[in-house]
Amino acid sequence: MSLYNRKEWKEYRDNVIESDGGKCVRCGRPDGEVVLQVHHKIYLTGKLPWEYGTENCETLCKGCHAAEHGIIQPKIG
Repeated sequence: MSLYNRKEWKEYRDNVIESDGGKCVRCGRPDGEVVLQVHHKIYLTGKLPWEYGTENCETLCKGCHAAEHGIIQPKIG
């Protein structure tokens, strides 16, 4: 089973998104309008995805998350 399908991750993810107001912290688009994902700002060796402090994670929409990882170019303007 993928770590991101585990109950612990789903609960952690929901808490991060709730603490960020249910919207992308970059573009401000809300849940329901876009797919929200949790981005780990830094990766820590030996930590499971839900063992990070919430200050090390932020809610990003799928587009902003892809841009953060260089998968797509960020939109300008």
